[in-house]
Amino acid sequence: MGWKCWSQIYVPRLYSLSLNQGQTVGKVSSWVQSEWRWSLRWRRTRFEWESSLETDLFTLLSGALLKKDVQVWGKEVPGLFSVNSAYECLAKRSRGPQSEFFKLFWKAKAFPNVLTTAWRVLLGRVPTRVCLNRRGVMMNSTLCAMCQSKEESC
Repeated sequence: MGWKCWSQIYVPRLYSLSLNQGQTVGKVSSWVQSEWRWSLRWRRTRFEWESSLETDLFTLLSGALLKKDVQVWGKEVPGLFSVNSAYECLAKRSRGPQSEFFKLFWKAKAFPNVLTTAWRVLLGRVPTRVCLNRRGVMMNSTLCAMCQSKEESC
């Protein structure tokens, strides 16, 4: 987390006096003899009451556990992203009881447009009045055009 974030949350007054605004923790601190040391710079000498804020800041920072930020892709052992692992992740998510049904469904001997229409009905993707209204299409009514007694849905 950057110096800007820490200081704006906890000590805005010190942040306004800092010459380290917008810098990362790595730029304003370092390991010195197995101890984390902060090297903050100020525009001017702090007043007595501001010095107590600085003490509070260092007390707060001393309790923080600092770790190096790294981006890791959890699906690969070395932590590197690959298109293959992303595909596998997505493919596993889509598998389930429905996928077996749809495998058989698409092998059925029927015209492709019939299969596509049936598939859209099963998934609730037919552009009925209810569906179009849900998508934000302006409709006078969601009632069925034929019977005018029930909403038009799959």
